[in-house]
Amino acid sequence: MDQQEKEQLVNYIPGVPSMRIVDLPTPFQNKGREVLPRALEAINLVSKAQYLLFTSVYELESQVLDALTQKLPLKIYSLGFAIPYFDVETTTPVKPDYMKWLDAQPVGSVLYISQGSFLSVSDAQLDEIIAGVRCTGIRFLWVGRGEHDGVEGNGIVVPWCDQLKVLCHPSVGGFWSHCGWNSTKEDGVRVKKDDESVVTRDEVARIVLRLMDSESEEGKERRRRAKEVGDMCRRACAGGGSSETDLLAFVRDISGC
Repeated sequence: MDQQEKEQLVNYIPGVPSMRIVDLPTPFQNKGREVLPRALEAINLVSKAQYLLFTSVYELESQVLDALTQKLPLKIYSLGFAIPYFDVETTTPVKPDYMKWLDAQPVGSVLYISQGSFLSVSDAQLDEIIAGVRCTGIRFLWVGRGEHDGVEGNGIVVPWCDQLKVLCHPSVGGFWSHCGWNSTKEDGVRVKKDDESVVTRDEVARIVLRLMDSESEEGKERRRRAKEVGDMCRRACAGGGSSETDLLAFVRDISGC
């Protein structure tokens, strides 16, 4: 697919604002196409279902949910996100070393990097990402699956961490994610590349610096929007909110109460 094709608008999906082909979700792009058959299989099964459950909130995707409600002859519920809704507190008797390291960093100064549990990048691409992040001088906490704990210049690498607690830590100012639905509900910065090869270290460095610049107008707007979305989701999942209301309604439906 050439650049001109990637820039074409998709404006015919009910409830979904116009978007470029390049902005379509992962199953339609590059390596992500490997999961496309599974995605299509799940879509085809919808016609046989009695209920359709979403791990989202109505306020965030009202246009899509309203359009689906009009099109599908089944009940649709938005149950909220598949993560805890309570304030995160450290309950373990021994604080992990990575949390101690975060405690010692300035507010908003750390880039948290996690590529998720499914998708992976090539060794060549990983080398470019590592080089690009290092050359920025930005502090980072990197979850490298299969790796051992270690210090890497201005950051640390761990094989696993409690992601929810890390993302709630005040020293974390940015999140490099594979953009899975369970990881992010926030405006972000797209990484650009000119072809199907690797994203260069220069592009990686440019994006990291742009993302972590909290003083720019773009950075301030991104954080304002993230807070706005976060507040919206908390209200929806709180007592009496739209997600709790849908959850209780679903329980009543399947229990016959």
